[in-house]
Amino acid sequence: MISGDVFHSATPTIQAQKLYYHSLIEFSRLDPDLQIIVTAGNHDSPSRLEAPRELWSAFNVTVIGNLDFYKDDKKHELSYDASKIQIPIKRNDRIIAWVLAVPFLNAGNYPSLEVDDNYSNRVFSFYTDLKENLKSNLQYIDNHPIIAMGHFMLNGINNNANILIGGLESVDSNDISIMQDIDYWALGHVHHPQFVANNVRYSGSPFALTFNEIYQHSVTVVEIESHNVE
Repeated sequence: MISGDVFHSATPTIQAQKLYYHSLIEFSRLDPDLQIIVTAGNHDSPSRLEAPRELWSAFNVTVIGNLDFYKDDKKHELSYDASKIQIPIKRNDRIIAWVLAVPFLNAGNYPSLEVDDNYSNRVFSFYTDLKENLKSNLQYIDNHPIIAMGHFMLNGINNNANILIGGLESVDSNDISIMQDIDYWALGHVHHPQFVANNVRYSGSPFALTFNEIYQHSVTVVEIESHNVE
């Protein structure tokens, strides 16, 4: 799972794109069961990232650049295709878990609320609705772990020297950490790897992007069994 900011710019260099394509293909060849899920961050061009989506499926790679909105005539408002970002994780053609593959969304792309309509509450409500929609899926069963991806800033986190990284509004950490039925949160946007709560983590960037990122960079391996997370 790559939670956004695949590139540092919406118009990456040819060399950067070649490295990205080559790396994904090499990873996909490691194991035929390996699924790779990539979501866009605020630095990425959603359309550029998602353009080869159909081609990537041949390598068991799912790329989500943005939500697919449509006009809901019954509600007289915009809605979105939830199934696109509800990704089943399979082993031997059997579903063992689900990933809510949510890319970076501008504040205006989160559905508005009638009461307490602020950014943090919109994010909380969006994930709650997405989770409940998934649980109504006939393929979902209660012992399936749910992993949520996201690309936003949580308050109270260690952002190292990049205090204004991305200039995004903050989401209340308590809203995320107390949300029921989400086994693990795989968050992007902050380069510094850290836990926000027991099951909420920024994996950080795998390598330093600026000279002031003087700390250990890494990837994160998560094991989930019977809703127990390590």
